[in-house]
Amino acid sequence: MESPNFSSQLRRSILVHSTMGILTIGLTVSIVSIAFFYFNLRSELIDKLAYSLRIKSMTVDEFSNRAQDITLQITSRTKIREKLEEFNRGEIRREQLASFSAPLLADAMRQSSEIAGISRLDAKGELAVSIGIPIPPAVWPIPETTSGKVRFRGPLILEGNSYLVLGAAIIGQENRRAGTDIVLFNTEKLQEFLKDYTGLGKRGETILGLPGNGGINLLVPLRAEMKRRHLAAPIVLSPTAPVAEALRSGLANKSGTLIPDSTSIIAYGPLPRPGWALAVRMDKDDLYAPMYHEILMMVAIILLLLLIGYYGMIVVLRPLTKAILIKAEDLEKQIKEKTAQLEVSTAALLDEKDQLIKSHAELGKTYADLKAAQSRILQQEKMASIGQLAAGVAHEINNPMGFIISNLNTLAKYMGRIFEVMKAQDVALEGLAANGSEELTEVSKRVNEKKRQAKMDYITEDTAALIRESLEGAERVKKIVQDLKEFSHIDAAKWGDQDINAGLDSTLRMLTNVLNQAVVIKKYGDLPLIRCNIGQLNQVFMNILTNAAQSIAPQGEIIIETWSDHNSAFISIADDGCGIRQEDLNRIFEPFFTTKEVGQGTGLGLSIAYDIVKKHNGTMQVCSEVGHGTTLTIKIPVV
Repeated sequence: MESPNFSSQLRRSILVHSTMGILTIGLTVSIVSIAFFYFNLRSELIDKLAYSLRIKSMTVDEFSNRAQDITLQITSRTKIREKLEEFNRGEIRREQLASFSAPLLADAMRQSSEIAGISRLDAKGELAVSIGIPIPPAVWPIPETTSGKVRFRGPLILEGNSYLVLGAAIIGQENRRAGTDIVLFNTEKLQEFLKDYTGLGKRGETILGLPGNGGINLLVPLRAEMKRRHLAAPIVLSPTAPVAEALRSGLANKSGTLIPDSTSIIAYGPLPRPGWALAVRMDKDDLYAPMYHEILMMVAIILLLLLIGYYGMIVVLRPLTKAILIKAEDLEKQIKEKTAQLEVSTAALLDEKDQLIKSHAELGKTYADLKAAQSRILQQEKMASIGQLAAGVAHEINNPMGFIISNLNTLAKYMGRIFEVMKAQDVALEGLAANGSEELTEVSKRVNEKKRQAKMDYITEDTAALIRESLEGAERVKKIVQDLKEFSHIDAAKWGDQDINAGLDSTLRMLTNVLNQAVVIKKYGDLPLIRCNIGQLNQVFMNILTNAAQSIAPQGEIIIETWSDHNSAFISIADDGCGIRQEDLNRIFEPFFTTKEVGQGTGLGLSIAYDIVKKHNGTMQVCSEVGHGTTLTIKIPVV
């Protein structure tokens, strides 16, 4: 039996650990919940800033659209446009054009309080009429086409006030440019909107960026510089300003959210029609202030609940711990008995487990060896079938092709004789018609007409061409059959003295479609005849060249080089493809290992090639670097 002092300590320990465990779980759940709430609410506040940007963009778009519509309405007035066309044709003087157009343009100017001045240019781009504030020629935004688009420029500072200048082509008859209207717009209302910082906190602001000469111009100064800024020239934004990167992205037709430093967040986006960018910036403290308040309230409530839960757990657990101690003593006795039994059973199970692991490893190795051997046998049977098929194809096609080629040559001779006889008949008929009666002349004309209708001259020329093309096609079929025979080497014994360079050429011809996008460079050296099974070596070359073609896809270069020394012949096949990772180089000759995607390779190509070279008492070496290509070098003894 345990001492009462130990039981008291155990009871106290159970109370403390149980209470602390539950409190820890509560704190963990609370922290996770607060973190989840924090990230979600922060995301919502950033989305709210982006939404504010969209609302403000709509207002700026409304101003730019209104300015464009007003400009296009001025250019579309028929009477002053027709008078401008008369001036362009030289029918009236400039003074007459000005006296007629000025009142009408002034009327158009009175239609909108935002118009500060209008300058109308003729077809040559020279000033014809000007009302309101004069617009300097240096800032005239002349549209490049007659597409009806309005071109923006600005801001323009005149007498301490900021203006935007819009230019639109005046389209006359036959869709030709009759002139250009340059309209000066007052930006006072737009500036008031941009200076409205409601909802943006103490230092937040709305920034409108306009493309300038190699930089970004601002219509309204930054909020921090508002009081000490006096407009004498366009406001050029510093390239290092936190908002500069956001406006550059907006001018590049991009939108998003930027956090340039630890104090502010910027939402930005493009205004495509006028080619501007708009950004809304807020301090993090101002943007996240509602979130911080909510989190503080949540933390206070959670702490209060945890405190109440702590005292509740103590009250509930006190009577339970006494019963737990009694039950624990009984369980301890049972555990000791069961532990002794389990130790005996565990020792027996461990012995059986070791035996199973060894058996499983042996079975796995046997299965892998069997699978690799089966694949090699299938591959050998496949190549044997190809050889038999090539022999059958060669036998069945070569004889008919010999008849076809012989008959086509004979047909060419016969047709030549027929055409010579026809030509002699034509000469004789023309001679009789020239020296004979009108009846013979009429017969000659009818014969010539029939020949013309039948296109005998064309038939004579085309028949020879058709026979020549048929002979070329037959010779090509004969060459394909010969290539197939050479590749499978059906006409030679399995082992014999063979020309390796010829085997490479045969394999390349068989892979014409596979290598059609590759540049194949051949650097053949003088090789002695090698005693080998050329059909098997051709299979090695095919597997390596196929891998090279796949690695350089869609285009690349393959270099095939051969040379020899006194004892060995060397074949090197190099490509400039994707290369092989260093950790894979030691495994590329293993059966079923492949770096290709599932379904694009069996992993047997190089394994079979390696075994074939090994049967020839040769070696294969690979050198590869990712991104620079792979080189495989085969060494085969000469004797």
